[in-house]
Amino acid sequence: MRTLTLDIGNTTVKYGCFEDDLLRENAIAQTKEQVNEVVERWKPAHVILASVAEPTDACAAEVRARVAGQVVEFKPASTPLPIRNGYGTPQTLGADRLAAAVGAAWLRPGCDSLIIDAGTAIKCDWVEGGHTFRGGSIAPGLRLRFQALHTFTGRLPLLEMPPTC
Repeated sequence: MRTLTLDIGNTTVKYGCFEDDLLRENAIAQTKEQVNEVVERWKPAHVILASVAEPTDACAAEVRARVAGQVVEFKPASTPLPIRNGYGTPQTLGADRLAAAVGAAWLRPGCDSLIIDAGTAIKCDWVEGGHTFRGGSIAPGLRLRFQALHTFTGRLPLLEMPPTC
């Protein structure tokens, strides 16, 4: 069975294509056309998508038009989870953070896990005992740090990110 996962972030869309439990392809898509190409090429039976940048409704509708199988919008407040969400304010929790916690619990069942996600923001989160998401912290990513240091200091230049970051 083929499953496509889409993570719509503030800067890019990351995707993973699975056959059964094996990750067969993963990459970053820069445009909607690239996402559509992946959907057409993989013809997934299931798609799950999460977004921190915008509501998932429009993207999910586009994917549903191309996929015969089930399309799930991962929403922290309403998606059934295999772990407990012990976050203090679950209504403010980003889907990316909770999805990463579910992944960590699946990869390390019964174990404590520290998740570090370095993108537009740097997020550090904790899964306790492989079954309870406890939350963590969010800090500006490298590009935001460079911009802040340039903007709020007198003489620091604006540094550019290397193209591989």
